[in-house]
Amino acid sequence: MDVEFSRVALARRRELPGGGLLINDAWNANPVSMRAALEHLAEQRGRRTVAVLGEMAELGADAPRYHAEIGGAIARARDRRAWSAVGAARAARTARTTWVATAAEAARGRAPSSSSRATCVLVKGSRAVGLEVVADALAESPR
Repeated sequence: MDVEFSRVALARRRELPGGGLLINDAWNANPVSMRAALEHLAEQRGRRTVAVLGEMAELGADAPRYHAEIGGAIARARDRRAWSAVGAARAARTARTTWVATAAEAARGRAPSSSSRATCVLVKGSRAVGLEVVADALAESPR
Protein backbone atom coordinates (compact mmCIF):
# COMPACT_ATOMS: atom_id res chain seq x y z
CA MET A 1 0.00 0.00 0.00
CA ASP A 2 1.46 3.34 -1.04
CA VAL A 3 0.52 5.92 1.57
CA GLU A 4 1.34 9.63 1.61
CA PHE A 5 0.98 11.57 4.85
CA SER A 6 -1.01 14.79 4.77
CA ARG A 7 -0.06 18.11 6.29
CA VAL A 8 -3.16 17.70 8.47
CA ALA A 9 -1.94 16.04 11.68
CA LEU A 10 -0.87 12.50 10.80
CA ALA A 11 -3.65 11.86 8.33
CA ARG A 12 -2.88 9.36 5.62
CA ARG A 13 -3.75 10.08 2.00
CA ARG A 14 -4.29 7.29 -0.49
CA GLU A 15 -5.94 6.80 -3.83
CA LEU A 16 -9.32 5.09 -3.80
CA PRO A 17 -10.57 2.54 -6.34
CA GLY A 18 -11.99 4.57 -9.18
CA GLY A 19 -9.44 7.34 -8.69
CA GLY A 20 -10.85 9.23 -5.72
CA LEU A 21 -8.71 10.35 -2.79
CA LEU A 22 -9.05 9.28 0.86
CA ILE A 23 -7.76 11.43 3.70
CA ASN A 24 -7.82 9.03 6.64
CA ASP A 25 -7.58 10.58 10.11
CA ALA A 26 -9.74 8.04 11.92
CA TRP A 27 -7.78 8.11 15.15
CA ASN A 28 -7.57 11.71 16.32
CA ALA A 29 -10.12 14.46 16.76
CA ASN A 30 -10.40 17.60 18.80
CA PRO A 31 -11.88 20.99 17.87
CA VAL A 32 -8.58 22.38 16.53
CA SER A 33 -7.65 19.34 14.43
CA MET A 34 -11.23 18.99 13.17
CA ARG A 35 -11.30 22.59 11.92
CA ALA A 36 -7.87 22.17 10.29
CA ALA A 37 -8.98 18.98 8.53
CA LEU A 38 -12.19 20.62 7.27
CA GLU A 39 -10.20 23.59 5.95
CA HIS A 40 -7.80 21.20 4.22
CA LEU A 41 -10.73 19.33 2.66
CA ALA A 42 -12.20 22.61 1.39
CA GLU A 43 -8.89 23.29 -0.38
CA GLN A 44 -9.31 20.22 -2.60
CA ARG A 45 -10.25 22.28 -5.65
CA GLY A 46 -11.81 20.54 -8.60
CA ARG A 47 -13.00 17.63 -6.46
CA ARG A 48 -16.34 16.77 -4.94
CA THR A 49 -15.68 16.46 -1.22
CA VAL A 50 -17.19 14.13 1.34
CA ALA A 51 -16.66 14.36 5.10
CA VAL A 52 -17.40 11.40 7.37
CA LEU A 53 -17.02 12.80 10.87
CA GLY A 54 -17.10 10.98 14.17
CA GLU A 55 -17.18 12.08 17.76
CA MET A 56 -14.39 14.12 19.28
CA ALA A 57 -13.98 12.04 22.45
CA GLU A 58 -12.60 13.00 25.83
CA LEU A 59 -13.65 16.65 25.70
CA GLY A 60 -15.35 16.57 29.08
CA ALA A 61 -18.38 18.64 29.99
CA ASP A 62 -17.84 21.00 27.05
CA ALA A 63 -18.17 18.21 24.44
CA PRO A 64 -21.71 19.21 23.30
CA ARG A 65 -20.58 22.81 22.79
CA TYR A 66 -17.51 21.77 20.77
CA HIS A 67 -19.57 19.44 18.58
CA ALA A 68 -22.12 22.22 18.04
CA GLU A 69 -19.28 24.55 16.98
CA ILE A 70 -18.19 22.04 14.35
CA GLY A 71 -21.84 21.81 13.27
CA GLY A 72 -21.78 25.59 12.86
CA ALA A 73 -18.72 25.31 10.64
CA ILE A 74 -20.56 22.72 8.55
CA ALA A 75 -23.61 24.98 8.27
CA ARG A 76 -21.45 27.92 7.13
CA ALA A 77 -19.49 25.94 4.50
CA ARG A 78 -20.34 27.25 1.05
CA ASP A 79 -19.22 24.26 -0.95
CA ARG A 80 -21.22 21.26 -2.08
CA ARG A 81 -19.61 18.88 0.33
CA ALA A 82 -21.54 15.82 1.44
CA TRP A 83 -21.50 15.40 5.21
CA SER A 84 -22.04 12.39 7.42
CA ALA A 85 -21.96 12.40 11.23
CA VAL A 86 -21.36 9.16 13.11
CA GLY A 87 -22.42 8.27 16.65
CA ALA A 88 -22.23 11.00 19.26
CA ALA A 89 -21.14 13.46 16.57
CA ARG A 90 -24.87 13.90 15.94
CA ALA A 91 -24.48 17.07 18.02
CA ALA A 92 -22.64 18.47 14.99
CA ARG A 93 -25.50 17.51 12.68
CA THR A 94 -27.13 20.19 10.57
CA ALA A 95 -29.66 20.16 7.76
CA ARG A 96 -26.71 19.34 5.48
CA THR A 97 -25.66 16.13 7.22
CA THR A 98 -26.69 12.51 7.22
CA TRP A 99 -26.43 10.86 10.63
CA VAL A 100 -25.69 7.21 11.27
CA ALA A 101 -25.43 5.53 14.67
CA THR A 102 -22.20 3.58 14.19
CA ALA A 103 -19.05 3.40 12.12
CA ALA A 104 -20.12 -0.05 10.93
CA GLU A 105 -23.35 1.42 9.59
CA ALA A 106 -21.39 4.12 7.76
CA ALA A 107 -19.05 1.47 6.33
CA ARG A 108 -22.03 -0.50 4.99
CA GLY A 109 -22.82 2.35 2.64
CA ARG A 110 -24.80 4.80 4.72
CA ALA A 111 -22.06 7.41 4.32
CA PRO A 112 -22.13 9.54 1.15
CA SER A 113 -20.85 7.89 -2.02
CA SER A 114 -17.20 8.27 -2.97
CA SER A 115 -16.87 6.31 -6.19
CA SER A 116 -16.01 9.19 -8.49
CA ARG A 117 -12.48 9.96 -9.63
CA ALA A 118 -13.23 13.56 -8.69
CA THR A 119 -14.11 12.77 -5.06
CA CYS A 120 -12.01 13.45 -1.99
CA VAL A 121 -13.20 11.79 1.23
CA LEU A 122 -12.15 12.88 4.71
CA VAL A 123 -12.70 10.27 7.44
CA LYS A 124 -12.06 11.88 10.83
CA GLY A 125 -12.97 11.14 14.42
CA SER A 126 -11.51 10.01 17.70
CA ARG A 127 -10.10 6.50 17.79
CA ALA A 128 -12.89 5.37 20.13
CA VAL A 129 -15.42 5.79 17.28
CA GLY A 130 -13.75 3.14 15.11
CA LEU A 131 -13.98 5.01 11.80
CA GLU A 132 -11.09 2.99 10.38
CA VAL A 133 -13.75 0.51 9.22
CA VAL A 134 -15.16 3.27 7.00
CA ALA A 135 -11.71 4.07 5.57
CA ASP A 136 -11.04 0.36 5.02
CA ALA A 137 -14.38 -0.16 3.27
CA LEU A 138 -13.74 2.82 0.99
CA ALA A 139 -10.25 1.57 0.13
CA GLU A 140 -11.41 -1.97 -0.65
CA SER A 141 -14.11 -1.34 -3.20
CA PRO A 142 -15.79 1.40 -5.20
CA ARG A 143 -19.07 2.65 -3.74
